Amino acid sequence: MSDKVTIRDYQTEDWPSVKLALLESDIYSVYGPTVLKSEKSRIDFYLQVPEKGRVFTAYITEKISVESESDSDDEPKEEVRETVVGYAVIDFFGRGIFILSLIVGKQYRGLGYGKRLMEHIKTFGKKNTQYTILRGSADEQLVSVHSFLLKQGFRACGFVEHDLSWDHSTIHYVFPLREEEEDEQELLISA
Repeated sequence: MSDKVTIRDYQTEDWPSVKLALLESDIYSVYGPTVLKSEKSRIDFYLQVPEKGRVFTAYITEKISVESESDSDDEPKEEVRETVVGYAVIDFFGRGIFILSLIVGKQYRGLGYGKRLMEHIKTFGKKNTQYTILRGSADEQLVSVHSFLLKQGFRACGFVEHDLSWDHSTIHYVFPLREEEEDEQELLISA
C-alpha cells in the first residue's frame, strides 16, 4: 500500500491531520499535551525559516464515489481526496540532518508509510544539501522508535544521560548518507 503514498512539503492546512497523528503517537502518550504545543511551534518555525530545517507530509490520494445531486446523472461521480498519513520534521545541524519527528497516524502504521518518509529524508539529504549524516534519536522508553530506526539502517551511536529539552535520557542513532562517511560513522560509534 505504501507505493501510493506521496511526500511533499508541509502545508498549513495539514495541521489537523498532523495533530491527530501526534495525538495517537507514543510520544504523546508518554509526555502528554505539552508535545502538541511544542510540535506546532517547531513546525511553524521551519515554515518561516526553511534554511534551518524542513517539514514533510506523507499523504495518500483516494477516489471517493459521490452521489450526484441531480436526478439526470445516473453515473456516480468520483472525487479525489488527499489523506495525510504522517509527517516528518528535520533540522539542519553542522554536517548533518537531525530527524526531530517522524510520526505516522495510528491506522496507517505497519503499511510502509514511515519507511517511505525515511527514504524521502535520505534522498533529500543526498540531493539537496551539503549535509552527509542523518541522526535520529529516541527516548529509551519508546521501543517502537528504536526498532524502526534499526530497520531503516541506523546504528546506535551514543547515549545522552540527560536531554534538557525533554528531561529524559535519549539514545542517538546515525545513518551515513554517503559511502565515504562510513569511516566517520565508525568514529562516532566508538566515541
